[in-house]
Amino acid sequence: MKTLRTTLFISYSHKDQEWLKRLRPHLDVLEHLGHVIPWDDRSIETGSEWYEEIKGKLQASRAAVLLISPDFLASKFCMKEEIPFMLEQVEESGLLLVPILLRPCAWKAVPWLKARQMTPGEGKTVSQHYKEPDQYDELFAEIAVFISEKLAEAPSPPPLPPPPAIPVDISRLPTSGRELFGRKDELAFLDEAWESATTTVVSLVAWGGVGKSALVNRWLEGLAKQGWGGAARVFGWSFYSQGSHENSATSADDFIDTALRWFGDKNPTEGSAWDKGERLAELVRAEKTLLVLDGLEPLQWLQGDEGRVKDPALATLLEHLAERNPGLVVITTRQHVAGLEDYKGAIDRKLDWLTPAAGRALLRTRGVAGDDASLEAMSASFENHALAVSLLARFLTQPGSPGLAAIPARPRHDCKPEERAPRRVLAAFADTLGEGPERQVLRLLGLFDRPAAPDELRALRAAPAIAGLTDRLEAAGAWESALARLRDLGLIAKAPKAGCAADGGLDAHPLVRTHFADDLPEAAAKAGHDRLYRHLTAKAKLLPDTLAELRPLYLAIPHGVAAGHAQAVLEEVYWRRILRGDQSYSVKKLGTHGADLAALATFFAPPWSRPLPALSGAARAFLLNAAGFCLRGLGRLAETVEPSQAALEMATQQQNWQNAARQADNICELLVTLGRLSEALTTGRQAVELADRCGGAFFRMLTRATLADALHQSGEAAEAGRWFVEAEAMQREWQPAYPLLYSVRGFQYCDLLLGQGQVGEVRRRSVQLIQWQQPSDSILDIALDHLSLGLAEAAAGEASAAAGSLECVVDGLRRAGVQDNLSRGLLARAAFRREQGQFGAAGRDLAEVRRIAGRGGMRLFLIDAELEEVRLRRAEGRAVDPEIFPRLRAAIAETGYHRRDAELKALVELEGASSSS
Repeated sequence: MKTLRTTLFISYSHKDQEWLKRLRPHLDVLEHLGHVIPWDDRSIETGSEWYEEIKGKLQASRAAVLLISPDFLASKFCMKEEIPFMLEQVEESGLLLVPILLRPCAWKAVPWLKARQMTPGEGKTVSQHYKEPDQYDELFAEIAVFISEKLAEAPSPPPLPPPPAIPVDISRLPTSGRELFGRKDELAFLDEAWESATTTVVSLVAWGGVGKSALVNRWLEGLAKQGWGGAARVFGWSFYSQGSHENSATSADDFIDTALRWFGDKNPTEGSAWDKGERLAELVRAEKTLLVLDGLEPLQWLQGDEGRVKDPALATLLEHLAERNPGLVVITTRQHVAGLEDYKGAIDRKLDWLTPAAGRALLRTRGVAGDDASLEAMSASFENHALAVSLLARFLTQPGSPGLAAIPARPRHDCKPEERAPRRVLAAFADTLGEGPERQVLRLLGLFDRPAAPDELRALRAAPAIAGLTDRLEAAGAWESALARLRDLGLIAKAPKAGCAADGGLDAHPLVRTHFADDLPEAAAKAGHDRLYRHLTAKAKLLPDTLAELRPLYLAIPHGVAAGHAQAVLEEVYWRRILRGDQSYSVKKLGTHGADLAALATFFAPPWSRPLPALSGAARAFLLNAAGFCLRGLGRLAETVEPSQAALEMATQQQNWQNAARQADNICELLVTLGRLSEALTTGRQAVELADRCGGAFFRMLTRATLADALHQSGEAAEAGRWFVEAEAMQREWQPAYPLLYSVRGFQYCDLLLGQGQVGEVRRRSVQLIQWQQPSDSILDIALDHLSLGLAEAAAGEASAAAGSLECVVDGLRRAGVQDNLSRGLLARAAFRREQGQFGAAGRDLAEVRRIAGRGGMRLFLIDAELEEVRLRRAEGRAVDPEIFPRLRAAIAETGYHRRDAELKALVELEGASSSS
């Protein structure tokens, strides 16, 4: 990103302002002639970030005039900050340096000055040899002519055309934390990434407060000044919540829905999460787009599969954009985004703490006095943490500051090690503010895990006042003066621009919000959360129809729980208004598995096995089932086991055998998919026993069929067949009009029969099931019946019929959005395509299976994909990696997937025969 150079920079000591006033009129002539615009630091507006403005003007300068004097050479800012940057600009861009010797000083001891031609020259100084106005006016006029001639030798570039108007929405990115020191290399790195033809995703990784968002904000400001550097569109979103853990109400659903609409998707609620992620990726990469995703860590795993994105839509979006993207995705996060390292275009950039020199510069530019060594030591004592050092400078330079001694040696609240330094300073600020209105404003922000909206602030400040939270804000002008002081102290963000979405709202750095949340008196916190809960639930439509309309209810839930209303919140808000009771409106109509899961997490401590003890037994059972349903809908199968097991234990204790049988059946099915077959067999037998206790043909049929499938995958085909026969007998008892197993159970039985060579029987069954289908049947049931038929057609050599069936099957399974069954369909189509010589298409199907199964932990499908990959390579005549066979043998032994023993043995023998020949 190149800077248009139009400025004449004037560097001087403030003790030489009189000489500057005499020189400036002569230089102003150059502006009238259109050569350059003279600039000195008197032009900086009050409240500007003056260090960065000086740096920006230097970057935009064609020439720099230096007024050399003893005070100039003694100025730490001039010599330590301005001059090194100027010298870099001389090397990089040919900046013209014009040093003027005002007064006698030891300039010859300064290497970079000694090597340059000094004006007036011949050992003269302006103050000694040009005492009368006519004399120094003549000298200064000559200097202006000299600069004009030099610049004429290197003509300035033509003015840039006005930037094209492009769609830009970065209103949701954080507005706080824009100070930036010591990040020149990182800014250059972002420039290079944006201009690169091969870089697709950049992840900026660092702890909170190190300056990730500030870096991105500054880079975006620079890019905006350049007309967005060729971007066709720019879109930004912040996921950051106060806590980077599961209990924070953070979901990608709102982002996906908003982004789909913004990028022009016609049906943003249609399809599974994976479908939405794919569609959004296609829309983003249709043109050169800059996509900024701030604060991704709440949507990443913190344990186990650390760093992987949990949300399937967002994970799919990032995978597709990492693979191919003419634009750039910029992510800020506290941890590496696992999975993206597989793509060459995805790059991590770790941000370290400030350097001692940058910490020193930050302190000095904020007016903290001291020599280099003392300022660097001060920065180091606060771990060179960018937010901590910035807050420290504000604390030390505020009027009446109690000084460094007032800052505690350790934080007063429990916190993560990386947060200790800033929270020490925040504790000192809290002491200084006392119980005044400023502290109450910060406590208000502590109620939020997001920027506080204007209507929410008005609700909190309404009468009657809340003791310890708003009672000091009632006096006339107290609110406005508190905001002004807090902005001066850098504790809250600058006021948003009038007319923007955040106009009237308030934001602060998340660590500031966290600190003052801990500072809230318990009674005040409950009262504040209660008021926000009632405001948000009243604000929302009674039965919202869209995700945007649901948002106030989702936001209300954590406030209501924090206020002590967990049972009422679950019943009145989540069950009645979000789910609409048994309709499950939000998840079934809008696909909000992520938003619902984030809301459900509020009722757990911790997720996902321990609902809040204040809830009723029925509520706890409902929550366990609901959490399991949403987790499964998001493909987070391993996590789904935990709430299901907790629900099983609860139902068993209550002797609710029907619910216990259902839970055990679900767990058995999950364990099969996850490749934990030994556990699945144990749980499957338990499910059968529980179903027999409760009686009823349906549950007895269901559990027997599930156990049969677990036995089949374990290589016990004969015993599996006997259990399927028993299950079908109970199916006839339950629904005499439909005497065959159908849906998932029907497919599983057909799968066993195909393995035994009973192709005709599978055809007969699948044709019958298709004839029984009703328009009200689920997409999944219809697709699985056709999958059985397509496999039978392929086994019978009916290629044309099989091709049509399998295409329809995969399309139907995609629309059904059930990832394990989609993997079954893709594997079937991959094998068929291989047999038809469609090797590229088969490879694409296998790659998709690996993506789906990998992120869902579906180990059996991963084994199936590897086995099919061996067959595909052999069909193509490509070499097979000999290491794959020991790897597969170990995976089969570990999972208990002995159904594939014979297939693996045959492939090994074929490979051996090929090698020997």
